Amino acid sequence: MDVLSAGLIIIGNEILAGHTLDTNSNWLCRQLTTMGIEVRRIVTVPDFGNAVIEVIQESLYRDWYVLITSGGLGPTYDDSTLASVAKAVGKELRLHHRALELVKQRYDDLAGKGLVPDNSLTPPRVKMAMMPVGAYPLRNNVGTAPGMYLRIRRENLPDLHLFSLPGVPKEMKDIFQHQVIPILKVVLNLGAYYEIRCNVGVIVESDLAPYLKEIARRHPRVYVKSTPQGHLENKKSGMLVMLSARGKNMDDVKKLVLAARDDLISSLGLDAAVVSCEDVIKTA
Repeated sequence: MDVLSAGLIIIGNEILAGHTLDTNSNWLCRQLTTMGIEVRRIVTVPDFGNAVIEVIQESLYRDWYVLITSGGLGPTYDDSTLASVAKAVGKELRLHHRALELVKQRYDDLAGKGLVPDNSLTPPRVKMAMMPVGAYPLRNNVGTAPGMYLRIRRENLPDLHLFSLPGVPKEMKDIFQHQVIPILKVVLNLGAYYEIRCNVGVIVESDLAPYLKEIARRHPRVYVKSTPQGHLENKKSGMLVMLSARGKNMDDVKKLVLAARDDLISSLGLDAAVVSCEDVIKTA
């Protein structure tokens, strides 16, 4: 099964200036990992200039399946992500009538609750419904700016599924969970993903490395990674080993991971009864 890979583009001057902490990329990486999608790169760029256009155009030549942008979808003059996407992929930016309906529905709801003075479709509000030709708007249940999905066909590379999400964490998470995940499950035919974490006790990481290399060689479909737990005073660090795999069904994937786990424990000469292993992620 091909490795499904992704890239993230985090957009915002406030992040680069250190005014805002980027938690979106961390959250998105974990979500994509649980789906069996491997994040290959995270890039942070400013709102202004050609940075967004350039990094998207560069991404078009990578063998990624998914590209996600975060930030720059709002009504202000510096929210220009969708215009940049359109330029990067060579498509015209047009008013998307379904996106405009979503914007209107949100302002109708907010006005009805007294949270905004009126529900009129002012130019800044209409701006949030401008999307590249061929794009599909994603409902935002928390904020006002819709997200966007665009499937990009490429020669000699897999289709690139581009999602543009808001930078506000609550809005980004809402759209990802309710809109992006269902789309990815269909377009990528996602199967099962299983990950466990084993505490192999007190062992120096450099001493553990040769064993992990051999386990990875003997179990090529299992990703093997060690994580030190941190050093205690006058003591060596404990060590966690992460084992994960993805495939078409959970039974097969779990067998792969557990076989690698048993091989690791045996290779280290440990007692299987005392080695602590726990499920971290199990999705199908």
